[in-house]
Amino acid sequence: RGTESSLHLCPNAAFQDTCNHAYVPGVVCSATPPISLRLVDGANSHEGRLEIMFNGVWGTVDDSTFHNHPEFAAVICRQLGFPSAHATVMKGSRYGSGVGPRYAFK
Repeated sequence: RGTESSLHLCPNAAFQDTCNHAYVPGVVCSATPPISLRLVDGANSHEGRLEIMFNGVWGTVDDSTFHNHPEFAAVICRQLGFPSAHATVMKGSRYGSGVGPRYAFK
């Protein structure tokens, strides 16, 4: 499907040694560096205000981003290593307003 967080979770990923090196795939990944994310001021490690590092500076993500893209919550949870099936956006500064710059996704 392409939404799995690891190759071993793909439904059709059954591996065996075929001893045939004529058919070796290549992969081209995006040259964009990974985005550093963190959740802060939550009751535990899997909830909190979303912060993003941009140009070496941690800042708070504006929640207006999520009004149009609630699916971002699932992607963020996966990137942070958490299950994403029940990812939820908590709007309205529930975890504080943060300090530093405010970032919005375009």
